[in-house]
Amino acid sequence: MTPHDLKQIGNVIDKKFDEQDKKFDKKFDEQDQKFDKRFEEQGKEFDKKLDDRDQKLLPLMSKLMDVKLENYDRRLDDKLFKWKSEVIDAVDALASEMKDSQDFRLITTNQIAENWERTDRLEKKVFGAVMTA
Repeated sequence: MTPHDLKQIGNVIDKKFDEQDKKFDKKFDEQDQKFDKRFEEQGKEFDKKLDDRDQKLLPLMSKLMDVKLENYDRRLDDKLFKWKSEVIDAVDALASEMKDSQDFRLITTNQIAENWERTDRLEKKVFGAVMTA
């Protein structure tokens, strides 16, 4: 075998490999296209299933949001009621203290008036007796 023969054999083998490579590339491209098409179809089916599931879950999510909003509203009402109660209790305590203070002033005023009257009567008795004598 001469180097020329080896070169020819190498060229023949390279051609065969190139042909096989082209065949494999063609088959792989076909398979790749089939897979892409199949994946695309499955993706569409999956998206459709997800959309259907979303449509089924949408009313449930809406109800869940309504329940959560109602709970939040109820808690807010409870806190507002508690705050109002605290304000009313504070105002009530102040009002009762003011009423007690007014009652004390009224009682004190009456006692002072009674004491003045007693003092006047005593002065009239004591000084009236001294003046007449």
